[in-house]
Amino acid sequence: MNNVKSLPLRAIIEWDIPNWSRVLPFWEKHLPKKEGQPKILTVGERNGGLSLWLALQGYPVIYSDVHDPKMEALELHLKYGVTDLISHEQVDVFRMPYPDNSLDAVVCKSVIGGLKLVYSDRSTRTLENQKKACEEIRRVLKPGGVFLGAENLRGSPLHWYFRKRNGLDKGWRYLTLGELQFLFDGYTQLQLKPFGFLPSSTPWPLLNALAGKMNDPLSRLLPDSWQYIAFIAAVK
Repeated sequence: MNNVKSLPLRAIIEWDIPNWSRVLPFWEKHLPKKEGQPKILTVGERNGGLSLWLALQGYPVIYSDVHDPKMEALELHLKYGVTDLISHEQVDVFRMPYPDNSLDAVVCKSVIGGLKLVYSDRSTRTLENQKKACEEIRRVLKPGGVFLGAENLRGSPLHWYFRKRNGLDKGWRYLTLGELQFLFDGYTQLQLKPFGFLPSSTPWPLLNALAGKMNDPLSRLLPDSWQYIAFIAAVK
């Protein structure tokens, strides 16, 4: 993998960068070998950061979102000279247009907790429907293929208090570790790594960097249920 410090992390991760960027070395351990041109799909891609990360490592990748590709994604891929490695498709994760056992990896960040079976109906944002999406991902993965994800956890009572205070508890399902285990219980292997107690998304870069560094010891000392991000690797 490229040295993380040399990567365009703001373009790849977009927000809360010191904390969410920790998923990249975790994912790297589970990426398929490049020999044989593995087929990798990113879902819920929005601005195209994850497909950029994969393409910068030489992987062919399918960028996908429930909508048509955003202009920001097309411009980003052009800027970094990876357009030859990235195709762009409109994909509904509940009804993916791929055969069974056809993909080597599916990758997404901060997607599952927001999924609704019917895009226009908030009442369909349920754990049971999100389970259907995880099963659809499992369907299209090859045996031994891997889902790589990073999701917003419910976190500590303090996290939940500030989310409710700022109205961030609406429009998203913040998952628990137990719910993630339920979502991926049909997979043969599941690794969950909780991370992050202190947010690194303030307007002050030095404070963000300090929070990111402090989260290393805090993540070892505090309960897993108090972390607010989960890094996921689930093998079919």
